[in-house]
Amino acid sequence: MIAPGQKGLPPSLKTPSFIQTWRWLREPLPLLDECFARFGDTFTLRLGGVGNWVMVSTPADIKALFTAPADVLHAGEVNRRFFGPFAGSASSFVLDGAEHLRHRRIALPAFHSERMQAYTELVRDATEEIIGGWPRGRPFALMPHITDLILRVTVRAVFGLSPGPREQELRERLRALDELAFSSPLSVLPALARVPGPVGPAARARAEVARADRVLFEEVAARRASADVESRQDILSLLLCTRDAEGKPLSDVELRDELFSALFAGTHTTGTAMAWCFERVLSEPEARRKIEAELAAVTQGARIERSHIGQLEYLDAAIREALRARPIAPVGGQRLVKKPFAVGPYLLPPGTLVGSCAHLTFKRPDLYPEPERYRPERFLGRKADPYEWAAFGGGIRRCLGMAFALSILKTTLATVFSRPGLSIVSPHSPPSRYAFFVAPQRGLEVTYQD
Repeated sequence: MIAPGQKGLPPSLKTPSFIQTWRWLREPLPLLDECFARFGDTFTLRLGGVGNWVMVSTPADIKALFTAPADVLHAGEVNRRFFGPFAGSASSFVLDGAEHLRHRRIALPAFHSERMQAYTELVRDATEEIIGGWPRGRPFALMPHITDLILRVTVRAVFGLSPGPREQELRERLRALDELAFSSPLSVLPALARVPGPVGPAARARAEVARADRVLFEEVAARRASADVESRQDILSLLLCTRDAEGKPLSDVELRDELFSALFAGTHTTGTAMAWCFERVLSEPEARRKIEAELAAVTQGARIERSHIGQLEYLDAAIREALRARPIAPVGGQRLVKKPFAVGPYLLPPGTLVGSCAHLTFKRPDLYPEPERYRPERFLGRKADPYEWAAFGGGIRRCLGMAFALSILKTTLATVFSRPGLSIVSPHSPPSRYAFFVAPQRGLEVTYQD
């Protein structure tokens, strides 16, 4: 029931939902800009298959969104609706309430920021492998190579596999599943997952999941039987050895879902973020010059080592500014309203979807003066407010892999910019819709010369 002085849903465009849906799929950023110009900080999109989707963009509203009680707003239910056919139903990514907290507490130690620094050399070596395969002297799209890098790093760090046939098999299975998850009609129309039969997107998804599961469960079984599982430092082994408050380990199904959720949440997100980091730095000669000067001073011409990473303060700021200037998704932190939820003067009814609009938050001049400028100095010597810079979500749902993703970004960029040769074909690439994300056009065309 709406109390005196409160309103229902925030305003929305008068255009029919099918037109708003079409615009959201084709031109999300201009649509959000138009709504902000007309309605201000809070407004509603009406989308087919989604219903009423409320956008918030002030730090105060984002804080309310990320700190709401678990029985008021559900995040796992939203993730399960769109990714359940691929990510399963037994991980912190798709669970809510007490079960979400149980899984998160089990998984969190394996992704601790200090532990992620142990993978610096692994990321460096994988990056050097990828650089070795770049075409020389002719334009090529960088994003497919970035995806290959992220898969190599995650398979080796998560599963503890060395380069070889087994690692390549798992990498290819995960690549196929990841690409299907973000391109399948199931991601737009989740109801298709319930369609039975041997053909169609649901059947294809089931078959691809079964192929990936076979490889993954074999790896889990082999690791459980391994005599050195308790001394290994890969994420799979760490999760196998972790127990909840009652001393219970994750089951094979829970372990599978937790690993797949981490991979789903990490491959496209980290890959798109890396593409934008390269696009911003390659488009801004002054920022690149400062990064290269810092690298030269810190490494003294040596290969990137773990001890170097913490000293690269300007590179860290450049990455955070790139994620601000070019958020990988227009909206994040989606929640489903389960009980009436207040946003300013509005009381959102159950069934409403609400999200944090990073595209608008990161363009606010009251938070980021001259927001269109790329200025890494914004993040030097200061810790960003978690509700002003929420590139990885927030609250108890903040991305478990945040430290891992930032470590991959920092080590990869440090490795690449420690050597000359990479150039962008068309600086200041405009954003383009890429599945759920917004990425540089044409996969970020670059050239490389030794």
